[in-house]
Amino acid sequence: MNQPRAHDGPGPELASTPSSSRAQTDMPANDRPIEAPRPTPDAAPFWEAANEGRLLIKHCAECDRMHYPPRPFCPHCFSASARWHECTGKGTLYAYSVVRRTEIPYAMAYVRLAEGPIMMTNIVDTPFGALRADMDVQVVFKASVNGQLIPMFKAASPIPQPGDTA
Repeated sequence: MNQPRAHDGPGPELASTPSSSRAQTDMPANDRPIEAPRPTPDAAPFWEAANEGRLLIKHCAECDRMHYPPRPFCPHCFSASARWHECTGKGTLYAYSVVRRTEIPYAMAYVRLAEGPIMMTNIVDTPFGALRADMDVQVVFKASVNGQLIPMFKAASPIPQPGDTA
């Protein structure tokens, strides 16, 4: 009698080892190609500021609330009085998932900005094993394949490495 396999259908076996040793690593790769954004006219100032190393979100003068992603109206009160606001670039890791079923693993995350809104992003320059919900993070800007800088986040404090002495 045949032994059951991890996967009996067409396609790759689920129990197979990753084709790249990177999928086993605990550190995000700095050479993962980042898809270039397709900015809308409403978001153009956001991307221009990113290229200058600044993170912008919208602030509504009507209800005094911040929001992200950028849009021409406030999603809280529907006012058209939303204006650009420069953020501190600080936040906390709200939730994350390490994507390993790809040649170069990466961490997708939701970061709650110090100003309030939650932003979908990537966590970079931080070992996957060090990621914790509610950890402090800081914005960094990484170049996409076309050179546009993309806001991403890393641990705000240095992460002790194995062998480090206190």
